[in-house]
Amino acid sequence: RAGRATEARGSAPLAAMASLFERQRADVESRLDAIVRGAEPVTSRALVSLQGALGLDDLILDDEGVPRDAPGSETRALVEHALCRLTQRVMQEETEGGGAVERRVDDADDDAEPSRPSSIGSLLDRCLDLALALSESGVADPGSVFVAAEQVFEASTLTTCARVFSWVERARARLSDDTLWKRGKLTVLRVCNDLKLRLSKEKTSDVVLRGRVSLLLSALYPLSERSALNIAGAYNNDEKRYDVERPSSDEIPRVEVNAATEVSERRGYAKNDVKNGKEGNASADVDALLSSAVDAAFYRTFWNLQIFFRDPQSTLAAGPGGWNAFRRSLEAVLAAFETHQLDRSAAAEAEAAAA
Repeated sequence: RAGRATEARGSAPLAAMASLFERQRADVESRLDAIVRGAEPVTSRALVSLQGALGLDDLILDDEGVPRDAPGSETRALVEHALCRLTQRVMQEETEGGGAVERRVDDADDDAEPSRPSSIGSLLDRCLDLALALSESGVADPGSVFVAAEQVFEASTLTTCARVFSWVERARARLSDDTLWKRGKLTVLRVCNDLKLRLSKEKTSDVVLRGRVSLLLSALYPLSERSALNIAGAYNNDEKRYDVERPSSDEIPRVEVNAATEVSERRGYAKNDVKNGKEGNASADVDALLSSAVDAAFYRTFWNLQIFFRDPQSTLAAGPGGWNAFRRSLEAVLAAFETHQLDRSAAAEAEAAAA
């Protein structure tokens, strides 16, 4: 009996502490929720409403929402915990609603401020804006925004991930600030690699998003980044050589034959269109198809770049098949790429229309 009584007395303070923490977390979360669902843009100035919250006694903010003194670790942890809970709740609302949860603005407010748009964006985007503002101002840890973003990517569908990734692209300059970046660069790398593993290599929208992820990584990480270096010096020692002068019979003819067949068919359609008085873009279609036919010389030049990347030491050599040959081949490939403008993806067009 004495043991049970002692155990009961020991658990009482723990329960009281847990209850106090929950009250503090709920108060902070409700204030963060009001910011996210509010009418004003989410900036550090909106953080002033956190002042006086339960558990944030050491948080004193100026008019711009910047702490006058650095808050303690317990305060920052409490804010981050409330932020993650809020983000999780908004994600659940979005899932149950079947799409992006838009912040609603009353008609009366629109009449009072006609210059303000009716919707600044989804609540999920505003949650990430809030996380970024908390991290930049020092109210939360610098890595809190990366924790929140990782939480969203791990628990979201690919459709939502594509939309949230657009937010990451827009906030790239702020995320790459030294204070934040040194706490989140490994998280970003992990999130991007995990996202690429989830993407299909056959679905067009997934291929486009995979390319956007690769472009973001190349923009954020320098060439000297350790994860991009071949520290062990391991190269492909395959002795296979790529015959530049005489490609194998199954290397390109199929592409050329298919292209020629389609050009012939298009010409037949074009003649019929002319006969029917529908000349229109018939000849233009044929010319476009002819210009897209595979150039055998360029095909061999492009794929034989693998020879140089397979053996970097030989590529850097001064011999006839070394650096000068690699430079000429690379310049030819880049020049060909510059003459072919990439079409805008449907996702990019949708974002441009929404903007």
